[in-house]
Amino acid sequence: MTSAEQEEAINCFDKLPKSPCAQPGFEVEIIDAVFKLLNWDYTWVIADELGSVSDASGTGLIGMVHRGEVDIGASTMRSLPDHMTLVDFAYPIWYYKQVLILAKPQAYSYRHFVFTPFDAVVWLLLIVSVLFCVLLDWTVHCTLLLRDLTAKQRILASIDSLKNYVGMLLKQDANLPRFASCTIIASFYAFFCLILTNYYESVMTGLLAVSLNPRVPFYGIDKLIPLLETKERSLVYFYEESEPMYPESLKARFKAALIGNPIKVSPTASTVLDIMAHQGGVYFGSEFEDKLPFRVSDSDPVNGFITVRDDSVAPTMGSFIFPKNSSHLKNFNNALIVVLPGVYTIKSRYKWQKPYPSAEYTASAEKITLSLHHLWEIFIIWLTGLSLAVLCWLLELYCWRQEKKRTMANLKMNAVGMLFSLPRRKGNRYLYIMFSS
Repeated sequence: MTSAEQEEAINCFDKLPKSPCAQPGFEVEIIDAVFKLLNWDYTWVIADELGSVSDASGTGLIGMVHRGEVDIGASTMRSLPDHMTLVDFAYPIWYYKQVLILAKPQAYSYRHFVFTPFDAVVWLLLIVSVLFCVLLDWTVHCTLLLRDLTAKQRILASIDSLKNYVGMLLKQDANLPRFASCTIIASFYAFFCLILTNYYESVMTGLLAVSLNPRVPFYGIDKLIPLLETKERSLVYFYEESEPMYPESLKARFKAALIGNPIKVSPTASTVLDIMAHQGGVYFGSEFEDKLPFRVSDSDPVNGFITVRDDSVAPTMGSFIFPKNSSHLKNFNNALIVVLPGVYTIKSRYKWQKPYPSAEYTASAEKITLSLHHLWEIFIIWLTGLSLAVLCWLLELYCWRQEKKRTMANLKMNAVGMLFSLPRRKGNRYLYIMFSS
C-alpha cells in the first residue's frame, strides 16, 4: 500500500463505526463485520508499527496489546512462538509465507558458453578417450609397422594419429586404418563421436535459441545462508532483534553466519532500499500466501525489486491479537466463524492485494541476436590460438636462425685448410704458396 493509500484508509476508517466507509482496509472491514454481529462499539487507536518482542513487554502494536492499552490488534499478525508468549491469537483467517526481497538481478549469460553442454567430468573423460585411442593406435603401429623407424618418425606418426582422431570428433575426413585392430578402434570411436557431437550441437542450439535470462541467486533461506557466509549478500531490516525464519537443522550455521555478517538495521526506508539496491541487501518479511502464486514475483517493478517466496520454511497462520487471557476472545471467535466465508471476498476488493505477477523470466526464441555475452568465450579461445601461433612462429624463427648460424659456421669450418693457389713467377718457374689458418 502506498503512503497516499494509507492516508486515505486512515481518513476513511476514522469515520467508523458511526458512518460508513468505502475502503478502510480489508482487515478493518473484517473487524467491523465481527463487531456488528456482536453489537460492540469501538474506538480506533493508531500504532506506529506492528512491533516486535525485542523486550519483555514488546514494542509497537504487539506491546500495546500485551500491556492492555488496547483490547484488540486490528492488524493481523503471524502466530509465531515468540509472539504467543505476549499475546493470544484469534482463529486464523489466512496464511503467511516468508518472503525475501532483493534487487532484480541483471541479465545473466553463460560465462562458459562453449563448454556449457558438458560438465567438467564429461570434458575430462572426452579428453582421456581421445588420448587413449591415440595411444592404442600408436602402440599398434609401433608394434606392427614402426619398429624400425626413428624416434622422430614415431613422434610424427603419433601426431598424425592424434589429428586423425580429433578430425573424426570434428566431423572431418579421416584416414582409413591400416590394421584390423585399429579399424575396430576407429569404428567404435566414430559411433561415439556421432552421438557426442549431435548432442553437443543440440544443446548448443538450445542455448543459442533463447534470450539471456536474469538468474535469481537463491530461492529460500537455505540457499541464502551460504551467500551470507561468504558476505556476497547481507540481511537488512527496520529494527533490531528480528530474524527471518529458518529450518531448525540450519540454526547453528545461520547464527554463525550472522556473527561475521550481522543484519543491517535502519529505521529509514530509503536507507533500507539503498542497501538492497546497491549493497546486495536482502529484506526478509512475510506476505499473504495467496498473493504469491509464483516462486519469484515482480512485486516492485518501479524500484526494480523482486519477491522470492521462501518454500524452505513452513507457512504460518495469521490473525488478530488479544491480551493474554482476554475475556473478549471467545465471543470474538464465535462471531469470526460467521464472517470467515466472506474474508477473501472482502480482501479481493483491494487492488493492492491482487496476486503478484511472475518474475520467472520465461525465455523467448523470437528475433534472437547473438551478443558478446554469448560469444565472448569463442573470441577468447580464438585470441588464445592466435597468441600460441605467434609464439610458435617466434620459436620457429629463433630455431631457423640458430640453424642458419650453425650452417654458416660449418661452411666456415669446411673452408679451413683450403688451398689457395697464388701463382708467382720467378724465372720460368711458379711458386705455390699454401695458406693455412
